[in-house]
Amino acid sequence: MRTQLISMMEYTVSDKSFVLDDYSSGSRAVYCAVNNDKKSFCYYEPDKPPGAEPRCDFLLVCLSDHIVRFIELKAILKDYGGCCGNTWAHAFHQLFATYYAYYGFIDHEKDIVKMILCTSMVKRSRAKLEHYRYYKKIRECNITPQILYADQEDVV
Repeated sequence: MRTQLISMMEYTVSDKSFVLDDYSSGSRAVYCAVNNDKKSFCYYEPDKPPGAEPRCDFLLVCLSDHIVRFIELKAILKDYGGCCGNTWAHAFHQLFATYYAYYGFIDHEKDIVKMILCTSMVKRSRAKLEHYRYYKKIRECNITPQILYADQEDVV
């Protein structure tokens, strides 16, 4: 990923395990990663400051293995009256909109793109997800969104 073109504050992490959270907005969902090889990551917060376009919470980039993770944290996934009808659908909207906004920064020959939705909820049926507009758009880009439920960790 062409990180030098990203005009946001860059943070780095290389701990054996780490957590990315959005406690400041009241979210109890977290992204937990097991980093046994102590790879170095840089991460950004695309939704800070909030803007008119939906953005996911984190963009996590590992330059050594060329994996780019778009991460959205959703503590309570319930129906609401926003642009997408419910928070599940909106979470995929945020992931897709961020991917689209940073599409030009991705090295499409080297980078592997992942999209991760982290929730504090217990496991939910995947069948309904196929009906969400932005979930379908993500799948059309040959990306299968990963859902990390409460107490699940990503191995980086």
